[in-house]
Amino acid sequence: MQLFKSLLLLAAAALASAKPKVTFVNQDRIPRTVFFTPSLPHAHLPDFHVGAGESKTMEFPSQWIGQWWAKPQGQPRLKEGMLGEVSFEANEGKTFFDVSGIVNPTDWHNVKMLYPAVSREPTSGCNDFPCDNVYWFPNDEQTKVTPENHLICTLGDRPQDRKAPKTSRRRRGKGMQTE
Repeated sequence: MQLFKSLLLLAAAALASAKPKVTFVNQDRIPRTVFFTPSLPHAHLPDFHVGAGESKTMEFPSQWIGQWWAKPQGQPRLKEGMLGEVSFEANEGKTFFDVSGIVNPTDWHNVKMLYPAVSREPTSGCNDFPCDNVYWFPNDEQTKVTPENHLICTLGDRPQDRKAPKTSRRRRGKGMQTE
């Protein structure tokens, strides 16, 4: 029994000492740049590049609070998109997070979902926008909480979520033509 308690405390200490991090999972063929905006007085973070179809993990400073958005690589940082927002190791050491569409509710192809890496629940955001699992309005009750400090942020469209191109059919002689 004492050994079990010691192992449990050791595991809890290891989790508590692990740096907060987010694994960015790019689900399509578009390389992206992730831009960060910290809440004051938290540290500014450098832009982060995630290649097409790539997963990359970024470590954050302890108790970091802020947001990020993504753009296809090469596009300017000027206009924010759908936001990933996080408060690491906040109240009782928990992580609070959400996907927010308040700033730019039409950016449906960059930040998609946020969720804890191990439990995979709760989730914020969706793969097919618009949805009701996003923070759309001030005072929305969409902020999620987890004891984990490693989150997954999906970027881009999964292959099964991509819309097929529209085709139109016009009569041309005896057959049909697709545009």
